[in-house]
Amino acid sequence: MKEIGQFLNMSVSAVESRIRRAREVLKQHLARDFEHYFHTHRLGRDFEQQVSEQVLKRAGHFYIPVTDKIQATAWFILHFHLETSRHGNPVLESGQELYLLECQHHSPASLPVLTFEVASVGQLGHQLHQQGVRSETIREDDVFGKWMAFYDPDGNKYLAIEKHG
Repeated sequence: MKEIGQFLNMSVSAVESRIRRAREVLKQHLARDFEHYFHTHRLGRDFEQQVSEQVLKRAGHFYIPVTDKIQATAWFILHFHLETSRHGNPVLESGQELYLLECQHHSPASLPVLTFEVASVGQLGHQLHQQGVRSETIREDDVFGKWMAFYDPDGNKYLAIEKHG
């Protein structure tokens, strides 16, 4: 960069700036030229979904604040029939562990700590209502489709979203 700047009688930062802009222009031209090729060879939404699920399975475990880990573990097992790991943590069907972190003072956030995909939101809502679990009414919108919110004994919010097709 220094040699180019001396040759063109420019500062190093000006050379870097021009190279950065030239790369962006080149990237735009190449993207436009190869857009048709990439579009026709796209692997599709199913492939994206499968990759996302595999990444989440391997990378994601969920950390949930609770005031009583034993009580919270029993709640998940009772209401969702989850197994436990060898460490005693509830395990989702996807293989991800729910790490229940015991804390003395807990103020639940307004945002959901976890979102579940279920076959039938209506069926889950009825089941949770019968079991005395605090939940909100079922809603439907363009973003999630059919969904509902429910709460664990510590007031943590969860969303259940109905599987599409």
